[in-house]
Amino acid sequence: GRLVNLKDIIEDTNYPREFCSKDFDTVAIEHTLRGSAYNTKLVAPNDVPKTWDDLLNPKWKGKIAIESSMSIFITLTPSWGEEKMVAYLKKLREQNPIFVNGATQATTLLGAGEFPLAVNTLLHRTLIMQSKGSSVAQVPISPIVDKFSPVVIPRNSPNPNAAKLYLRWLLTPEGIALADKVRFKGNPLPGAG
Repeated sequence: GRLVNLKDIIEDTNYPREFCSKDFDTVAIEHTLRGSAYNTKLVAPNDVPKTWDDLLNPKWKGKIAIESSMSIFITLTPSWGEEKMVAYLKKLREQNPIFVNGATQATTLLGAGEFPLAVNTLLHRTLIMQSKGSSVAQVPISPIVDKFSPVVIPRNSPNPNAAKLYLRWLLTPEGIALADKVRFKGNPLPGAG
């Protein structure tokens, strides 16, 4: 009861219900896609890993950077199961990964040729760097992780109706497109482009 119910806005904008909480007091409006990336000058197209297990190939030993939070593995654990994840991480540790602080730093160093592969990178950062001529590309490994950024409106906020009006606009194709243009997250929702 501490949050404003957003059901009217969600229904009015036909916003996908799978991106809303069951009681309609939370809506995810921004997607941050995490995965892996590679340096296109250091990895030939036919050598690009296609599965998570491909990263365990001995040819990548000492050549894989991992963003130090390792959040992608935390997020994948429920779908993989704890036992499989622990076993995988033990094998990945044998690859002598290079730990890097932050996904932006990992992708920047990747583009500079410091290593051929990076794990736990952000798709939007890879796209931004590609648009600036960097030699980086997304590794087509599935699954990637889609982290949603939730929005709520506290019931006792100073102007909850103004917040609802703004959120209503933000959930329209125009709002989604502008947010994606500014944030460049590669939003998969209709209207984002």
